[in-house]
Amino acid sequence: RKAFEQSAVLSPDYLPATERLLDFEIADKQYAAAIGRAQQQIEKDPKRAQPWALRAKVYLAQRDFAHAEPDLLKAIEVDPKFEAAYLLLAQLYIATERQDQAIGKLNAFVEQNKSVPALLQLASIHEKTKNYAAASDTYEKLLAINGNNVIALNNLAVVYSERFDQID
Repeated sequence: RKAFEQSAVLSPDYLPATERLLDFEIADKQYAAAIGRAQQQIEKDPKRAQPWALRAKVYLAQRDFAHAEPDLLKAIEVDPKFEAAYLLLAQLYIATERQDQAIGKLNAFVEQNKSVPALLQLASIHEKTKNYAAASDTYEKLLAINGNNVIALNNLAVVYSERFDQID
């Protein structure tokens, strides 16, 4: 923590150090301090996506979805290629039982970006919603990008072996 605090003092705009400090504050349930830290970054430059996502991360830790969602949408508006915002937004939609919105956002992202984490999350959502054909298609897309992805290989094998009758 001290090293990250030193880093933040030496380079206040270095967001990886800010995020680690914010993670410590979340772990310690010091949400007000974490929100304040993220807010400072937003005020410095509201055209950066990551500070919006950092504040949303604090809201998500508190299960304050009403505040987290607009911040994540703002992060995506500021930077439509900011993968972390899409992943967090999908988690929010799953937590609030809006799987269709999670699928829609992730599909929009992976159409423009080859993203292993987004495809893994998307395939997992398809499995949980019992859309095994879409899950297998998504795992296959992921394997086309990264053919040695152990998680995708394993999960696709499970889908094929246990859900073969539910796949075209």
